[in-house]
Amino acid sequence: MNARTFFTGFCVPIVLFVAAIVASFAAGVRIPAPRISASEAFNEKSAWLRERLTPTNCDVLVIGSSVALNDMDGQQLARSLKASSVINAASWGLNIEDLPTFYTHLSQRCKFRTVILATTYVDFEDHWEKDIDWHAFERYLSGAQLEPYIQSPDLYYYTRRVTAGWHDRDHPGNVDSLDFDHGGSVLLSCAKHDLTDERVYGYRTHPISNLRPAAYAALAQLAGQIRQDGARFIIVSTPVQAVARAQFGTTLKTFWQPIEKFAQTHGIEFVYGQTELALADTSFVDYLHLNRCGAETFTRWFVRSLPVTAA
Repeated sequence: MNARTFFTGFCVPIVLFVAAIVASFAAGVRIPAPRISASEAFNEKSAWLRERLTPTNCDVLVIGSSVALNDMDGQQLARSLKASSVINAASWGLNIEDLPTFYTHLSQRCKFRTVILATTYVDFEDHWEKDIDWHAFERYLSGAQLEPYIQSPDLYYYTRRVTAGWHDRDHPGNVDSLDFDHGGSVLLSCAKHDLTDERVYGYRTHPISNLRPAAYAALAQLAGQIRQDGARFIIVSTPVQAVARAQFGTTLKTFWQPIEKFAQTHGIEFVYGQTELALADTSFVDYLHLNRCGAETFTRWFVRSLPVTAA
């Protein structure tokens, strides 16, 4: 391959891509967040955090996976906790093992008063490796704008994000919406959602298994970090649909017992909402995720369940 062929076939698309990004910034056109991980949701949340995470806007931090993203109503949380601001930094499939490093980067910019881990049993079982480039994440939060795109010129990723259209990611009627509200939550439409059977009936094919030792160790590390920062740490398990509760039986409650014991030992507030809060089916998008109506009810219940002297 001669130099001209190489330049035409490889370098020209990259140069055009960078030029397009620069032009988009100049024109104020909305473009996908830089690919700093294999998770589209983490990338887009990083872009949101870059704009919203400031020392004056970080009273309460919500972390976790999609259940924290969809199930925690930030406005309701702020009113009930009398918080000046809520930052929901959750994203799809954010692993428990990711949280200590993630929290380190966030807490360098904010002194949070309260940290809430909203989570479900799946978060402690499964592990989805998202290949997060934490150095790129740090540089992006610190203000780098064009650099992350140049360092990850994944044309397929950006093209797919653009050609798929923003509607699917901006519409609360879509379960894959990434339309973050002012606090960073994504509250899904209370209308019926069109879902695959795999998502609707996932509880039939995904029985409860054992807690990952690595997740348990990461939780202990995160608790130590939060304690050292002098912040209040609350763990809340999010609701599951009635059919799933019936399917799992006592297994679900048993799964959370070591985590609840860990919380008691380490002075962490623990709220068990996995089966204690019996919401109607109309509150759920699928067996694990709530819609806006369910999120409002759950968040109110969650805050009322906290110790009166601490809330």
